[in-house]
Amino acid sequence: MNNRNEFLLKIGTETRKTRVSFWNDIDTISVRITDTPDWKDAGLWFRTAGCTYDAHGGCIMCDYSNGPETTIEQMISYVEQGLKQIPSDCRILLVSPSGSMLDDKEVPQEALIGILNVLRESPFQRITFETRAETITDKAMKLCMDILGARFWGLYVGLESAYPFILKHCINKQLQLSAVEDAILVCKANGVRITFNVLVGAPFLSADESVKTAINTVKWALAKGAFRCDLFPVHVKHSTPLAALYKEGLYLPPSLWELVEVLNGLGEELFPKIGLSWYTTNGAYNIISSPTTCPICANEVITCLTGFANTQKPSFIHQMDNMVCVCKRNFGNDVVIDSLTDRVFMGYKILSNKFLGDYWWSEHAESINSMIQLDWINGGETIAL
Repeated sequence: MNNRNEFLLKIGTETRKTRVSFWNDIDTISVRITDTPDWKDAGLWFRTAGCTYDAHGGCIMCDYSNGPETTIEQMISYVEQGLKQIPSDCRILLVSPSGSMLDDKEVPQEALIGILNVLRESPFQRITFETRAETITDKAMKLCMDILGARFWGLYVGLESAYPFILKHCINKQLQLSAVEDAILVCKANGVRITFNVLVGAPFLSADESVKTAINTVKWALAKGAFRCDLFPVHVKHSTPLAALYKEGLYLPPSLWELVEVLNGLGEELFPKIGLSWYTTNGAYNIISSPTTCPICANEVITCLTGFANTQKPSFIHQMDNMVCVCKRNFGNDVVIDSLTDRVFMGYKILSNKFLGDYWWSEHAESINSMIQLDWINGGETIAL
């Protein structure tokens, strides 16, 4: 299956024309500290011009935010400034640009080397980066290892789904699963741990489909050699195609009970390999709507999810399993149209009419529908096991 979706790339470009950027001359770094009774981690994000894929349309739900052109010297300086805000007793440090650390179009190699040298002088025991799968090369791994040594702990990579149809038509992530498998092999050969982000609540999927595909994606990634998988419930962010679907009543963020269902479906034996991310907003500036439950049980659910995220202990999941709430029983009743391909086609029509006009859709609807149907026939329900 060709993974390029020209329609969603076009829509992504249109929706992002109106976005407000987080990054400007004042906001050049963002620091977040995770503090638990047992350990403390830190995340440092620094300004760049932005994700190179985002510039061409990007993933349907994503907005890392773009920024003005940023020089090599500025990138290095921003990391230096950010490190001064992080307590030295943090155990693990995540450093990331607006997109992919190992994408030399976003972070030129000279900037990467400069940042690595700055990090070499830092006190942190383990250092990790975020990057796309296709940017992970043996050359890049050896460069990081040569400068950081064993403190170069791992990489966080957006997989989202191991279903090619979902990647192409529901997420618009131009990712071949072969690139994911190659990235795993490169990381393992260099002793680097790779963690994959897996979406819960991808657009156009029913709750049952979301749970099933997330479970299977995690199992696929771990079977291929991933170190860990982090579950990401989807938030709706301003100026994205997903925001347009949300405003048209075609999307709601997943219930956090979906996240619980995924964890139960994976089973306790896999809990040590599972992380949770963004089950709250983390104070993000650009979120319209977020995963939740209902006001009656939300606080208790969040408390349990935080407990699990910090410990991976099954007792927190059992506590939620024993909770009684109306929203827990009803969260999956969300499908009006049975066929996923029909849901995708209807969503595309709404997006086209909103951003490209009725005439454009009348000219292209038949070919788009043919693409959707053909891709489904050629493996819409399969993953590369």
